[in-house]
Amino acid sequence: MNIMIKPLQIIVVAALAFGVLANRSQAHFPWLAQTAEGQPCYFFGEDPSDRTYKLPDSVVNATIQLLQADGEPQTLNFEVVENDDFMGKISAEKLPPNATLVSQVTFGIFRGSRLNYYTLHQSGAIPTSRDAYKTIDSTLKLSCQLVATETGLDVYLLWDGEPLVDANVNLYSEVGNQGPTHKSDAGGKVSYAAQDLEKGLNGIMVGHTIAGEAGKLDDQAYESAMHYLTATFVAPTASASKPASPASEGPGPEHATGLERIHTPLPESLTSFGAAVQGDYLYVFSGHSGDAHGFGADLLAEGFHRIKFDDPTAQWEELAQHDPAQSVALVSDGQYLYRIAGLSFLNRGADEESNFNSTTHFARYDAELNTWTDLAPLPEPRSSLDAVVLNRSIYVAGGWNLQGASSQDAPWHDTMLRFDLDYPAAGWHTLPGPGYQTRAISLAAYDDKIFLLGGIQATGMTRKVSVYDPATAAWSAGPELLSDSPMAGFATSSFAAGKHLYYTGSSGIIYRLSDDHQEWHVANRMFFPRMFLRLLPATPNRLLAVGGTGADGSGRMAVVESVYVGSDDIYTSDVPKQTRWSIPFPGRAVQSQSLVLQGTKLYALGGNASRAPHDFSKEALVDEAFAFDIGSQTVEQLPKLPQALQAGTAIIQSQTSKHQRLLLVGGLGFVDDAFGSLSSVYEYAHESKTWSTGVQQLPEPRAMLQGIAHEDAIWLVGGSQGRERGLAHSILHWWGDESPIAPLKAPGIPTPRRSFGGAVIGNEFFAVGGIGEGNELAQTVDVFSFTERTWRQITAPHTPRVFPSLVSTADKLYLHGGFTKINGHFAPATSLEVYDVHTNAWTIVSEQLTGISANMTMLNYNGRLLFYGVDDQRAGLAHFVLLDPAPKQDPELVVSTGFGNRASGESPAVRNSKLLMRRDSNKDGKLGRDELGDRLSLLIEGADTDKDSLLNMAELQAALEAQAAATEADNAATSTSNGNKSSAGDSAN
Repeated sequence: MNIMIKPLQIIVVAALAFGVLANRSQAHFPWLAQTAEGQPCYFFGEDPSDRTYKLPDSVVNATIQLLQADGEPQTLNFEVVENDDFMGKISAEKLPPNATLVSQVTFGIFRGSRLNYYTLHQSGAIPTSRDAYKTIDSTLKLSCQLVATETGLDVYLLWDGEPLVDANVNLYSEVGNQGPTHKSDAGGKVSYAAQDLEKGLNGIMVGHTIAGEAGKLDDQAYESAMHYLTATFVAPTASASKPASPASEGPGPEHATGLERIHTPLPESLTSFGAAVQGDYLYVFSGHSGDAHGFGADLLAEGFHRIKFDDPTAQWEELAQHDPAQSVALVSDGQYLYRIAGLSFLNRGADEESNFNSTTHFARYDAELNTWTDLAPLPEPRSSLDAVVLNRSIYVAGGWNLQGASSQDAPWHDTMLRFDLDYPAAGWHTLPGPGYQTRAISLAAYDDKIFLLGGIQATGMTRKVSVYDPATAAWSAGPELLSDSPMAGFATSSFAAGKHLYYTGSSGIIYRLSDDHQEWHVANRMFFPRMFLRLLPATPNRLLAVGGTGADGSGRMAVVESVYVGSDDIYTSDVPKQTRWSIPFPGRAVQSQSLVLQGTKLYALGGNASRAPHDFSKEALVDEAFAFDIGSQTVEQLPKLPQALQAGTAIIQSQTSKHQRLLLVGGLGFVDDAFGSLSSVYEYAHESKTWSTGVQQLPEPRAMLQGIAHEDAIWLVGGSQGRERGLAHSILHWWGDESPIAPLKAPGIPTPRRSFGGAVIGNEFFAVGGIGEGNELAQTVDVFSFTERTWRQITAPHTPRVFPSLVSTADKLYLHGGFTKINGHFAPATSLEVYDVHTNAWTIVSEQLTGISANMTMLNYNGRLLFYGVDDQRAGLAHFVLLDPAPKQDPELVVSTGFGNRASGESPAVRNSKLLMRRDSNKDGKLGRDELGDRLSLLIEGADTDKDSLLNMAELQAALEAQAAATEADNAATSTSNGNKSSAGDSAN
């Protein structure tokens, strides 16, 4: 049985993080601040940066008062303002220096509780003593007093005039960065250091729930009351976010991270669709919803939808449909939407031969009437195009005319089209193209010009940028797109927002065009890298990244995320950023699940349903299995495991580019009535949705181990063989087929360990932390070379720990969580450390990441850090945090690939070397004459460079490459010889 469950809303009006969701969910609150002109403003947002959400009806009429020392409260007049940059109320009156604004309003009844909001803004300098508040009556039941100190800021919380004790206080910056969360002491005080506060406006939020405060509001009963205070102020000691401390300086402060938004997902995962923002709504038109290379009308998304994207309570609306298509454009002129061309199909279903049909569709959508009107069709069918609106004209460029069963002879378009919206009777005008043919492009209107970015040509991807100036009807070259991935330039998306032009592609990096139009600079990075997406402006400083497909093979996505950009320094700091959400699931496990990430799917297998640290009863172990989709934020319940177990290792092994297998190896469980380590290997079949026992089992039981799929093989490192057998020393190796799982003929791990972190960089495996011999924390870091079959050691991290998470990103290792020993007792290890392979040094990034606990497991998602954990108090509620540790890091440039060879990248010699190495029966990483056989053993003669009568992988690959080169030379010589003979014959005649 499959159960699909939608997630908890991550941005729910009034559904703040109370109870078990504390510090894990987002919500909207009223905030008071000042405009750039010094006018008081009142808005409803997640934090002081979020000023584009419409005020709820119950909040819009809130009274706002000005407090001054020894003066009566003065009620200010406000006017409602609603535009793209601000939604809320603004007063025409300017604030005097050192004044305080306050407001108090009841939102209503929410889930049986009365919800009250208290809002405060402190203008000017913050007092240096609480004495300044003796002459000011705040009038708020839940309030605070701000006091500037030599080291930062003290905040005194007051409930009905008395100190509010044990209240969590959240800190935010003007751009939404979230600082450390503190709990008020016995005097109601929390203290912030100067480095916790960012330059400019800062804000705090605190909640206070009273369970027994019952009553009625508008004849509706409530059983409790929830009170929330927001207060804003200018930092008394301005400080940028403090950079991570070098290893030599020791631990750094609690780390602040920017908080960004994941919106309500698309109704379905889509790629190659049309999308546009008009007013408050995001519109999404049709697209491809099937297999990446499947073709047919049944694989097209037939819907046309919209959503009020900044309203967290909004749902997708289904609109009047037009003919579905993929590779289609959707643009807006501010009043109407226009769909342009696209690819449809004349076949339907897998049994029919593909029959492509590029179209000439051009139609206008009226959102007020929810109707389509067909307009003048394009002169020729066109798909794989893009379109923009500039100065009341629609421009269309790129693409081809794909018809029939094959794309081999499809004509490519080398012209651009223009349609004047003010003179529709004139129809389409044909304009010269950039001078080359390309498709899968992106088109953007910027600086009164048309920018054509990238695409694919007959020879492969292109990173060209061409700029068309309508004033001169001339094209010029723009700065090339950056080669930040093998697919760079292909299926990008671009749009202008504010005063800048942005684009993104498969790497997920969003680039900004420099002011002189000569360079591209990193502006930010998406949480979910993808191509065939749509990048759209939400505000001048915020973009929406919609849908698309992962270049890593993760498939179509339903993700809609906000990405903050802009040119001001406040938007360009390279502090980590994060987003969070929660998903309920029908499971019992609260710890010790086996986790593995495959694209956007996180598999959580088995586990323990008891919160006791050593409860290994049959009732505690679970046989459940779940697949969380972090893109659509849903969960699917998989069939039960063949047995209940915990602490196994889950592995994804790629068999081909399309087929991957999910394995669950080892673990702790019961064999009959005996509890201990297991020797089981289970495999999950995605097509049939069934579990089966593997054809091979472990030669010895193992639990709390690390499993790695690397270079076509599976490697099993460390772990416990059971109480009587102790810790495992050898590495187990398996090709994942009928061949046996057997120990390598190589030295065992120098520091045997269990419950440790493991990660791969290049051809090396790093083992960090865990429990070693004598139940002591393993202090060393052991590094295994897959190619040399040798071990070495590197510098140890600052904090030894058991049950840590270790992930690799390019040339770095990130270490987080688990437990360490403090004064002889185990305590949570909350710090995040990073290791640089170039310096052989660990750096403490943060002593405590906001919203992330030590018992959450960290995984690598495309260079971003994904944290997963089950709620501390409630089973069946999974929490997720996606953290980007370096959103503005410059990319590592790579060589772009051609279209034909992008899937593999391996030479025949490399592939054949891997196949031959499967003959390595004694697991020594080398092939002897008996393993190669009589015919292939001849390779040893010329390739055995170390003269050990064996071939290692490098020697074998070199031999096959030399053999291929010799064959190619012989073929060339034969061809030349035949050509000479032919020429001689021709001359004789």
